[in-house]
Amino acid sequence: MLPIRPVRAAILAFVGALAMVQAAAGLVVAQAWRLNRSAAGLSVDDRWQLHQYLQRLRVMEDVVIAGAVATTLLWTLLAVHNATRAAHGDRRAAYLALAACVACPIGFVVLRGVEPASQSGGRAIVIAAQALALYLPFGAVSKACASVGGPRMPFVRWYLALAASFVVHDVFTMGLNLADPKAANDLGRTAAMFLVNAVVVALMMVMAAEATDAMAQATTDRSQHYRFMHKDAQNRRRAPIAMDATPTSLPRPALPSTSDADSAQVPAFTAAPFAPPVIPES
Repeated sequence: MLPIRPVRAAILAFVGALAMVQAAAGLVVAQAWRLNRSAAGLSVDDRWQLHQYLQRLRVMEDVVIAGAVATTLLWTLLAVHNATRAAHGDRRAAYLALAACVACPIGFVVLRGVEPASQSGGRAIVIAAQALALYLPFGAVSKACASVGGPRMPFVRWYLALAASFVVHDVFTMGLNLADPKAANDLGRTAAMFLVNAVVVALMMVMAAEATDAMAQATTDRSQHYRFMHKDAQNRRRAPIAMDATPTSLPRPALPSTSDADSAQVPAFTAAPFAPPVIPES
C-alpha cells in the first residue's frame, strides 16, 4: 500500500495554519473596530495600515487554502487506492474518487465565476452549489471507507465543518475592505465572524484527524483480515498433501489358522518303531 501519513500531516498543518490566519485577521479587524469607536476615531493612516495587514493575511489565506485543497485531494486518491487494494475489490471506487477529485475543483472554480442574477437569492444558490461541489471527494472517500468496514460519519463531520467555514467566509468576512469601508460594514460583527471561523477551522482540523485515522485503521484491519484468510487457505491446501506424503506401513501377511477344526482334519504324524539292526550269522 502507498504511504499516506506524510500527506495526512500536511493536511493538518495547512488546516492549522488556516485557523491561525483567520484568528490574526479577526484581531486586525477588531483593532479597526476599537479605533473606530475611540474618541479620535479611525484615522486614514491607521485605516490604510490595517488594510495592508488584512490584505497580506488574505494572500496567506489563499496560499494555505490552495495547499489544504491539494493535499486533501491527494490524500483522497491515495486512501481510496489503499482501501481498494485492501478489500481486493473492483476499481470502481478508485475511478469514482478520481472523477470526484477532478470535478470538485473544476466545478468550484466555474461556480465561483458565476454572477448571480439577484443579490440575495441568486448568491445564496451559488454558495449552496459551491458547498455541494466540495462534498464530492468526501462522498467518494466515505464510500471507500465503508467498503473496508470503516465509519462514514467522520467524513460527514469533516465536510460539515468545511462547509460552515466556507459559508462564514463568503457571507460575513470576504466582502470587507478596510481601505474603502461601506456603510453596511459592521466591524465588530466581522471581527467576531473571523474569530468564530478560526474556531470552526480548528475543529475541522480535529475532525480531519479523526476521519483520516478511521480510514487508516479500517484499511489496516481489512488488509490484515485478508492476509490471515490467505494464510489460512494456504495451510488448508498444504494439509492433505502433507498427509499423503507420509509413508504408510505395508499390511502384514496373514498367518495360517491353527484352530482345532483344522488340526482335526490333518492326520497326526506318528513315528515308526525303531528296529535294531540284524547281524548275519557266520
